[in-house]
Amino acid sequence: LQAQRLRTMDGTLTYRAAEVKANDLDVRRVNLGATLEAGILNLDPVSFVFNRGELNGTVRINANRDVPYSAVDFRLSGYPLESVIPARGGTQPITGRVLGRAKLEGSGASIHDFAAGSKGSMSVVLPQGEMRAAFAELLGINASAGLLKLLSGDQSTSQIRCGVADFTVAGGTATARTFVLDTDVVLATGRGSIDLGAETLDLTIDGESKKPRLLRLWTPIHVRGPLTAPSVGVDTGQVVAQAGV
Repeated sequence: LQAQRLRTMDGTLTYRAAEVKANDLDVRRVNLGATLEAGILNLDPVSFVFNRGELNGTVRINANRDVPYSAVDFRLSGYPLESVIPARGGTQPITGRVLGRAKLEGSGASIHDFAAGSKGSMSVVLPQGEMRAAFAELLGINASAGLLKLLSGDQSTSQIRCGVADFTVAGGTATARTFVLDTDVVLATGRGSIDLGAETLDLTIDGESKKPRLLRLWTPIHVRGPLTAPSVGVDTGQVVAQAGV
C-alpha cells in the first residue's frame, strides 16, 4: 500500500457483486464500501458471502504516516471446517460450522507486515460438529481403541459438543488463552502460539478420556509447522517408555 497516494485525494466507492463465478475461496457475493478523506481510508462494509458462511467487517487505515497504521475487525460466521481441513484418505476428519472474530491493529504497508507486528485478539468457536472417532480417541492417546480404529479404517464419528480457541495477539504472535475441544469421548485442552509473521504454529494438545480405558498412553499431541501444512505428532520418547512399562 502506497500511503502517499492516499493523501492526495478524497472520495467514496461502493462495489457490489451479486454473483461471483468459480474461484478457489468459493466466494458467491461481495459488498464493499470505502470512504477516503484526509489520508484516512475507511472500508465499511467489507462483506464476502461464501457457498456456506459469511465474512463481515471493517478496516480503518491511517495513511498520514510514512508506514500506514491499520485497525481491522472481522467476524466469520457459519464457515465449514471441511473447507479448511482437507480430507485424509477420502475421509473428512472433522466437520462443523465455525464462528470467529479477529480484532487487530498495527503498522504495515502490506497485509504480511501488518500481521507480523499486530496486537489485539483472535477467537474461533465451534458450537457443534463431528470428528472421526479414531481421531477423537487419539486426542486422549487411547492405544487400545484409537489406533485400532485408524488401522481398521473405522469411519464412525464422535460428536463435538463445543470447541473454543481464544488468542491474545502481541508483536505478531498469537498466544492461546483458552483452547478447549469437548467431544463425547475426550475433553482436550491446548496451549501454544501462532506466529503471524512467519505463518507458523506451535500448539500442544492434551486429552483427557471420559471413559475408563484398558490401555492409555499419557503424552501430548504436537501441531507444528506452516499454517498451510502443519505436522501432527506425539512425543515418541514418552510413548515408548510407557509402552515398555
